[in-house]
This record gives sequence, C-alpha cells and structure tokens, in this order.
Amino acid sequence: NRKLMRQRSRAEAQAYERLESRHLLATITWDGGGVDPTVWGDPQNWVGDVLPGAADDAVLDVAGDSTITISSNQTVNSVVSAEPITITGGTFDVTTTIQVNNTFTIAGGTLANANVLEGTGGEGVEFNNSSANRLDGVTVEGELLLSASFAYAGLVNGTTFETARLTGYDSELAVDSSTPITGTVIFDGTGNTASNRSLISLDSGTITIAASGIVETSTSYAAAETFVGTNATLVDNQGIIRSQANAESISIRGSQLTNDGTLTSTAGTLNIGGTFV
Repeated sequence: NRKLMRQRSRAEAQAYERLESRHLLATITWDGGGVDPTVWGDPQNWVGDVLPGAADDAVLDVAGDSTITISSNQTVNSVVSAEPITITGGTFDVTTTIQVNNTFTIAGGTLANANVLEGTGGEGVEFNNSSANRLDGVTVEGELLLSASFAYAGLVNGTTFETARLTGYDSELAVDSSTPITGTVIFDGTGNTASNRSLISLDSGTITIAASGIVETSTSYAAAETFVGTNATLVDNQGIIRSQANAESISIRGSQLTNDGTLTSTAGTLNIGGTFV
C-alpha cells in the first residue's frame, strides 16, 4: 500500500509539474536590453529575456523613440507600442489588435490577421517602396499612407481599411481579387507630369469597388494622371469613382468594366478605357 501511495503521489506531482509548465496568456514588456536594442526577435530585449509568443500581449514603452525592427516570422496575441515599429521582412502575425502610438511602417514584410487600431495621435500604417509590402487579412481602423516615392502597398485576403491616401510619386495600391475596396482611396499631393498614382491588380484579376467604396482625386490634387485597374482583367464598380481635381484625370484601365455604381467628374477628366460588360 505504501508503495502504491508513493507511486500515486509521484504521478500526481508530475501531473502538477506539467500543469504548471503550460504557457498561459502573459504580458511581455520590452526593455531594450539586448546588444542591438531595436531587434524584436532578440529575447534579451524583453523583460525576463522572454520573447513574446502567440499567447502573449506585447507592450513597448521605454524612454526615447528607437525604431523597433521586425525582420523574421513572429506571432503574438496583441501589441501596444509607444515606440516606432517597422516590419522589414517575414510575417508579423497578430491574433487580435495592434496599436502603435508612433510611426508604424511596412518596409518589405507582411502584417497578417491584425486589427490595426488608430494610434492615439491618429497614426495609421505607412509604406515604403518595397514590392514585398503586404497586409494579409488585416482590418485597419485608420489610414494607409503611401507618401514615399514609389510607395507600394499590397492588400490580400480581404484586407479592409477606412482610407488609403496616395501622395507619393508613382505610388501604387495593389489588391488581389479577394480584396474589394470598401473604404476610400484618395489620390492626392503634388508632382510633375510623370508623377502618377495607381490602383492596380495584384493578381491580374478583378478589382472590385464595393458599394461603400470610393476612389477619387482630392480637390487639391495637382500631379499627373491617376490610374484605376492597371493589370486588371475586370474593374467591377459598385461604388463611386470620382474625378474632382481641376486639370487632372482618372483613367480606368481594366480590360473590362462593369458599373453598378457611379462614375462621375465634378472637375478634371474621367477617362474610361476597356469594354463595358
């Protein structure tokens, strides 16, 4: 009996140890204590030298504004950051929400699955000129800003946003066939006669402008031509495509166009290419 009791006690202790070793939801805080205090993927940059994982909430708020760089695949539950964050490579998978109360830039990597909350100062998501920039299945409760020259944003798998503002020289917003435009795309800024802005197809498929979607030039736009539907086999407009900048134009370039919405020009020119179907 004593032997049986010892065996039972040992088994219960092992079960207890296994239970205690489970990784439960935790808040992991940034301290920047690593050799390079800007690298997300270095455990030494986190309190307790523990890298946040899929079940963890990451909090970044230290003195100064060093840009935190994510360059490899990482997964967390949520993020709140007072520090600038830049995704330069890999996929940053955020299960719930991310709020960056500073500059948040996609510069060669992918943000996946996140609900991006607007920063406390109105910050949204910015993009550099990398053709690898992606938002994958993301909801952005704020603005996408393409202000850099040749800025590029690729949106896939149903990514949504409130506003996308293209002000950069030859900036491009690219969507795949599974990503309808449900927010407002604004072609804006100034530039020379070669300074275009474009809404293009990422997969040579259909660009859908949903009933809630608006694609327009700002009234102050003063650059070159803007293009809607570059590379697309079909532009399906259920919303509004609107030219409203004096002496500037929007050209619809899809091979085919269906229109159950509104095509209008209050200023400038709206050029319709392709074939109505």
